[in-house]
Amino acid sequence: MVKKIYLMRSFCSATCLIAIIALALAASVFSSRVQAQDSSPLTQQSIRIFTTGTPGGASDQFARTFAKALERDQPGASVTVQNLRSKGNVVVIKDVYESGSREINLTVISAGVIFDQLSKGDKLPFDLSKMPAIGSFTSSNFLLGVGPGADWDFKKPRAAQPQLRIAVHYRSASDYFFAVLLNAVTNLNILPAEGFETDVMKTMFLAGDLNAIMLSGTDPEAGLVESGEMKPVLLIGAAEYPKQFSGAARLSDVVDPKADQELVKTVQQVSDFGRLLLAAPKTSPEALSALRAAFLRISADPVYTSDLEAAGLASTPRPGEQVDVFLKQLLGEGTSLRLKINAAMECGRKIADNGSAQCFN
Repeated sequence: MVKKIYLMRSFCSATCLIAIIALALAASVFSSRVQAQDSSPLTQQSIRIFTTGTPGGASDQFARTFAKALERDQPGASVTVQNLRSKGNVVVIKDVYESGSREINLTVISAGVIFDQLSKGDKLPFDLSKMPAIGSFTSSNFLLGVGPGADWDFKKPRAAQPQLRIAVHYRSASDYFFAVLLNAVTNLNILPAEGFETDVMKTMFLAGDLNAIMLSGTDPEAGLVESGEMKPVLLIGAAEYPKQFSGAARLSDVVDPKADQELVKTVQQVSDFGRLLLAAPKTSPEALSALRAAFLRISADPVYTSDLEAAGLASTPRPGEQVDVFLKQLLGEGTSLRLKINAAMECGRKIADNGSAQCFN
């Protein structure tokens, strides 16, 4: 009997010891996680993301979906999104650009702002190449589509085909730049009408007031292809596009043989890198590193990708370091590329006005 009690005590002692060790290890792991969380430069921080995209549009939805995911990834951080479309790109980016080191302010940009700096240089109150990138949400996958009864033959002369009428947001917007530059480097004849929001463009296109439309293949409006209301005729970027656009021509296949290849490559790259999330130049290295790491985790988070899919958005993310290299190389080309962009824009506008300009000799 005594021996039995002794064995039971021994067994209990061993079992209890194992349990105590297990609890100690668990507590250690939990403590390490809490300490790591507490020591994160994003903990208890107020992070603001600014966008000037169409309310409810792709850039706006990417910003809001990412903000929610960032709060999940960084408990204790407060992440808010402000859509300041009425202020315009220049004012909003300038405010973020001038943010101090104690603030964490981010902004979402797309092709229009990049082309704007390429064409205006130091006339803008900011330099995108000095704004560290957190990452790219997705490729823009810009494309040109036509409505029922309209088409475009890239083998026929420009003058032998009807002008393609599209609506664009404004003169410094992505769709305007792409439309005019496409006039310059292909046989296209696109007439962009300025001052329209995306929903109005879509309504005018469906009503037949416009025979063509310029949009991003990652936008919800791309569903027009599936309904048969739009036929994609040209894919601008070199990146992979959704399968429903596979029947369209690639810019590289229809470009004017005399067109400047550096200019063509720039147009493709700006479409490919898409919607970028940039920080202020004075953002602390610790916060920048934490944001970039969080961006990569979130991009692989099934909840985040599911939320994007539910909104009709495709995600093809790129890390911040890759975006940094792209912006520095592109915007550091100096006056040579700027002159080419401006010359092509001027020629593209002449084509839209009368259809007879020749951009390359």
